[in-house]
Amino acid sequence: MKTIKLILLAFTLSFTFYSCEKYADEKMETTQQKSAQADTKSNESKGLLWVYQDNFDTPSALQEIWRLYGRPSPEWKDWAFGRDGLFDNNGPSPVNNYAVSNFPIGRDYGYTVESEVMLNILNPAGTCVCPGIGVTKASEFNPITGEMRTGISMRLIYAGAAATWFPAKMRNHTWFIMDFISDNGTVASSGYIPADIYSNNWCILRFEVSPAGFVKFFCDETLLWAPLIRLHPMMFKNNLLVLGYTSDGDLQTRSGVAYHDWIKATFPLSPKD
Repeated sequence: MKTIKLILLAFTLSFTFYSCEKYADEKMETTQQKSAQADTKSNESKGLLWVYQDNFDTPSALQEIWRLYGRPSPEWKDWAFGRDGLFDNNGPSPVNNYAVSNFPIGRDYGYTVESEVMLNILNPAGTCVCPGIGVTKASEFNPITGEMRTGISMRLIYAGAAATWFPAKMRNHTWFIMDFISDNGTVASSGYIPADIYSNNWCILRFEVSPAGFVKFFCDETLLWAPLIRLHPMMFKNNLLVLGYTSDGDLQTRSGVAYHDWIKATFPLSPKD
């Protein structure tokens, strides 16, 4: 069965359960504590690794763990494309619907965010369909209006024939678009990277932030973009997860649906020796 997991991995046997519990009390809100599991495991490396994974088992978990934005609101799907328990951002393009986590991820030692997504094209002549992941700061979004700026964003986008806000040569194709706020405050962008082979299939989107502040983007273990530009220091730690963007199954107006099967964030609590 799919589960919601919040796992503190102890990479040495000398760490006590009390230290794990104390960190959870200080950093995680009550709803996460109720729906999470804590555990310890051993490894040859030293240091502590915090792992959060939401597998979208139930609709109640989605409501408890995330703040949902958009009209209509993002929703839970019990089954689609061979998977059970899915997040559907339910956003009618060009309006973006998304979820923002209630819990922080990341310290000063880098972090990884990844999610398995499906972009299914139903009407090539429609507008857009787009699953995506990212991180933001509490100060960067308005919890009332849902307006938000992401510090890191990774999207898989199909631009249909009716998506006239895309350049004509970009329409009727699928693209990766990745960006982040650089250390000088400007937005670094990958531009359009071809991704037609990833339409209508499950794939894993992932970005990694190194302890030095460099960002790498992957899909199914293939490196897509690794610029030699540092991330803005404000995005090194205590970020909120973002997932969603556009998904609409109306064949008359939209291009298709986008689902997230799970999302995971991993980050060390201390540097490795």
